[in-house]
Order: sequence, then structure tokens, then C-alpha cells
Amino acid sequence: MDGGCDVNAMVERKDGDGDSYQTIALCQAIYCGQEKPVRLLLIRGANPNLAASDGTTPLMVAGGHGLKPIVQLLEGMGSALRFGVDARVRGPPAGLDRQLAPA
Repeated sequence: MDGGCDVNAMVERKDGDGDSYQTIALCQAIYCGQEKPVRLLLIRGANPNLAASDGTTPLMVAGGHGLKPIVQLLEGMGSALRFGVDARVRGPPAGLDRQLAPA
């Protein structure tokens, strides 16, 4: 991420049936239940409202997997269940790195 990669870039993946879809690193980290990478991606500017190509948002992934701490983190970042909204233009709030730093 320090090398200038886009933390909101779509990456192609395949589902269990072999069908292609596009997702974002934040959804993938949440799907794997990895809270530390989720925090790091958010600190680096990952958009918590950006949806994958199928419309799935990070909040949907976290809620669907029962990851309450990540759901709370995303809600604290202003993530909401919004359908059909691409919030790609919204950047991270000022002071985010201090808010997300582990206690």
C-alpha cells in the first residue's frame, strides 16, 4: 500500500461456481475475518461504502458473517446499508489514523 496502489481498486475473483466477479480488498479482508487488515485499509483510504460488482458492500459482508467488531468499526466510519450508491469520491475523514489506532 505504501507503493501507491489504489486501496479501492476492483480485483477480479471467481466464486465457487467458477463465475467471475469484481470485489475490493476491504470486502476480501472482511470475508477472511481479518480485523487488523480492515483497519489498515481504512487508514489508507479504503472507502467503507464502496460495493463489489454484485452490489455487496463491506458492511453486508461483515454483517453476513456475524463479525460484530468489524460491523461496529464500519458503522463508526459512516458505513450504511445503501443500495445502488457508489461513494467512490468520498475520502477518509480527517484524523482517521488516530481513530483506528488499536488501544
